[in-house]
Amino acid sequence: MDRSFLSNPTLIAASKNFICIRTATYEDANEAEFLRKVYSGREGQLDNTVFALLSPDGQTNLSRTGRSPQFFYRSPEAMAAAMDVLAFGYQGNPATEITSLPVMKNVRLAVNVAACDGLPLMIVYGKDQEQLRSMEKELLPLALSEQFSGKLIYAKTCDPKEVEGIAGFNSGQFGFAVVTPDQYGVNGKSQHQWPSAIKQEQLQAGLLAFVNATSKVQKNHNQHVRAGRNDGIYWETEIPVEDKMSQRAMQRSPQRDK
Repeated sequence: MDRSFLSNPTLIAASKNFICIRTATYEDANEAEFLRKVYSGREGQLDNTVFALLSPDGQTNLSRTGRSPQFFYRSPEAMAAAMDVLAFGYQGNPATEITSLPVMKNVRLAVNVAACDGLPLMIVYGKDQEQLRSMEKELLPLALSEQFSGKLIYAKTCDPKEVEGIAGFNSGQFGFAVVTPDQYGVNGKSQHQWPSAIKQEQLQAGLLAFVNATSKVQKNHNQHVRAGRNDGIYWETEIPVEDKMSQRAMQRSPQRDK
């Protein structure tokens, strides 16, 4: 789906008129209940993927809902055209300012999502919430720029326990760190850390050099799943998995703690 739909340039351009949310499905109980109201499977279960276009208040479906946009649109261009029509009816407030990074719920989940997307992870690591807010404010203009849009996954934390499993991460240095996930997204490796007091232009230059030297990791889904089963990789979700196909796949997989 990502190669044929979500990474299509026409669809990316159309998405700029929307607030795009990547749901975590089984990683947040409250989010799961919301998704269940948006779409559920034939037996009432929450499937592991959910697609919807919603009104600004999140209460009204503006399109058919399901597991994937491919079920409803014949091509990315057709979906983009439909989104353009919908966006015309919601002009938005040009004075609205984005004030926060598109962070994942925690570092553990962010590492896994980064591996799924084949992208590096930027971790904002502070001594307290006040420092986190200051660093987030410094990084936000870069994250929203054309240079870095869609190039990184983001997480923030002031808990050293969240980063202790990342190889090479200096938990004694507060600041910004880029991390590459391992093949399965259960661990990661710190590639570079910048101090919290770094100037924005210096951070931009360093981050740009890293991003330009890092290519997106492409995976063959069937080969990846087969290798994971052979290696006994199992992801522990926050809430039980309800998707029937996922349940059957997990039953076939040798499991070990990760």
